[in-house]
Amino acid sequence: MVFLDLRKGLSKEEQEEIEKFRKEQNQDLVNLGKKLNLPMPKKLNFELRTIFFFFIFILIWILLGICAFITSLVCIGKSGDINDKTLGIIIASMLGPLYFIYLGYNNKYCRKKNI
Repeated sequence: MVFLDLRKGLSKEEQEEIEKFRKEQNQDLVNLGKKLNLPMPKKLNFELRTIFFFFIFILIWILLGICAFITSLVCIGKSGDINDKTLGIIIASMLGPLYFIYLGYNNKYCRKKNI
């Protein structure tokens, strides 16, 4: 790293000496970590795991949303008034898996028809 604002009044030799000192200090820390068998930071590994987690989460959300939409279409032929059925289709298409909360909460919607 170069901090130009801190080195304005320094000569090139002094700047090179400071940079050399920083590199030596960093190398000393790396060597000490190797001697003590300390784990090196795995920031990249953490970022990859986070991206993978969100990818899986979004994939599951999309699949459950498709299942919710199909379920809402199946519920058109079952009990419930037209408002419940329309709201069910809207919730399934907009909110995906949250449709199943609506399905469980509304007792009149999507039950077997009484003949």
